[in-house]
Amino acid sequence: MKKLRVAIGALTAISAGAALMIACSGGDDSNGAGNGDASGDSNASSDGSSGSDAVGPPTDSGKNDGAPACVFDGGASDFLNDAIEITVGTEAACAIRVDHSLVCWGTNQFGYLGVDASTPTGYRPVAPQFPASAGALKFASVSAGNDHVCALDTNGHVWCWGANNNAALGNGSVAASPTAFLPGEVVDRAGAPIANITALAAGRHHSCAARSDGVLLCWGTNAAGELGGSDAGATSPFAIEMPLAPALGATGVTLTGSPFSLAICGASTTAAPFCIGSNSEQQLAAAVFNSNVNVAVNASLSDAGATPPATTFAMGDVTTCATDHAGAFYCWGHNSGNIFNGALPFSGSTGIPLKIPSLPLATQGALSQAFGCLVGSSGGITCWGSNQHGNLGSGDIDGSSAPMPPSAVVGFDGTGTLPPASNVEVGNNACAILTGSCGAGSVVCWGRGGDLGNDSGAQDSPIPLQVLAPNPDGGF
Repeated sequence: MKKLRVAIGALTAISAGAALMIACSGGDDSNGAGNGDASGDSNASSDGSSGSDAVGPPTDSGKNDGAPACVFDGGASDFLNDAIEITVGTEAACAIRVDHSLVCWGTNQFGYLGVDASTPTGYRPVAPQFPASAGALKFASVSAGNDHVCALDTNGHVWCWGANNNAALGNGSVAASPTAFLPGEVVDRAGAPIANITALAAGRHHSCAARSDGVLLCWGTNAAGELGGSDAGATSPFAIEMPLAPALGATGVTLTGSPFSLAICGASTTAAPFCIGSNSEQQLAAAVFNSNVNVAVNASLSDAGATPPATTFAMGDVTTCATDHAGAFYCWGHNSGNIFNGALPFSGSTGIPLKIPSLPLATQGALSQAFGCLVGSSGGITCWGSNQHGNLGSGDIDGSSAPMPPSAVVGFDGTGTLPPASNVEVGNNACAILTGSCGAGSVVCWGRGGDLGNDSGAQDSPIPLQVLAPNPDGGF
């Protein structure tokens, strides 16, 4: 198969272009990537890289006085340089800025951007359009799922927008119309907005939120019992309480694509994952195999040799992973995209958490359907798995979906080309927030085109591209 390689050279220019734990996996169509040669010209259009704006040659930004010159300056006003949180879904990504405002970029096919339907695609970030009656909202968290996005405002209320054919927006409607392009509040059975929310996560067709009293609220499809209770198959257009053991208050939640949910319960020193929903690929780490499980299940990492407690969790479509207290990365469930990196036969399943080999110690990790990425202790990023669209950030694009072993993302490979990362998120592509004195708050994305936020159109990029700032006039 023909391969294309992007000539990175010394990367003197790059094409521009906590831990509240609630998660629903947003299933995606991501796959893996390849190679091929081209010049290092940032305006080349035949090499698989974007020919749009470039960050420019490395410069001393003046932010690192008394230390070696910065090789990256993310402070230019043309770029998003004040992000404090990011989320990546199947078709779009969003970021919360330092002033707690919200921007999103990517396709607007399902109303992902929260703007008028006349905006088909946002190749650079745009601000979702909230009702004027809501006033000047500020946001504490945001989560992008498969075909919808939910955001938690600083008043403890949740807003969702996007596709609603599975009642994933929680607005009280199960409308046949598939989209709600503008954000609306999530409501309870009485039609009142849910309140006192501390964490949230959007999945493929359902979402969940943790309330300050430890109650877990979920809405959307319940085809596999992912909303809890005994009424598997019933869709809920409003937030309902998920049953958990009385002594286990939810402190956060992590959601998967469609078949299950994961809640983080207990004190920070003893927090353990409790899963509910489908166990078709043993993603719940439960004894019952290939069956829907409608009770909370404790997935014990300590029994697998991990150092408790788990610090972060990541979920794919039918795979669950966790970073233990020592930084080791453990997974259980289905081995799609060779997420297990040889620890489990390809396409095999296990209910026992397995330590993933050949990975650096991690501070945080993220998982999609077919590839994963993690941030190492020094801020480098390693990705592995399927690389069809350049998802691994290795500099290669290949039409093959053959999984690849772990490798450092270009610029995060110890060369000092990019500042360290504080967080990485994945969907059909990957994005990371930068930290350090040179580029704190800047965001870079790589992988499938259209969702990279750098005005490069639908072209895939196997190297990180810097996300642009919204247009100053608010246009698209």
